[in-house]
Amino acid sequence: MALTPLGILAGGAAWGEWGAADFSQAAARQKIAQASGNRVPPSQAPKGFERLCSLWTAPFPGYAPSFVRRPALGYLLSAMFGCGAIILACTLVGAAARPRRLNPEALRFEDKR
Repeated sequence: MALTPLGILAGGAAWGEWGAADFSQAAARQKIAQASGNRVPPSQAPKGFERLCSLWTAPFPGYAPSFVRRPALGYLLSAMFGCGAIILACTLVGAAARPRRLNPEALRFEDKR
């Protein structure tokens, strides 16, 4: 979140932030090539990429939810949402991996004859 201002000031899109439709558009293909060291991308998106694009969509497309009018605020909200999701996931994994403490009274062997 501290680096959010750098993302706002940077021009263009980050590397890898393109969709399947961008492979068939000349202007988008040129941007992909420039971002990829002038390697020309295929004229159609790879089949696996097309399939995955239909499975997952970003929670905040373009770093801005539809209800936010100012792009800078949307960018900050996107950073906060992403950090929150990572913290929640790490907390859940940590809680699941933590060894359970047993009640010492339950460990006593009682002979009930």
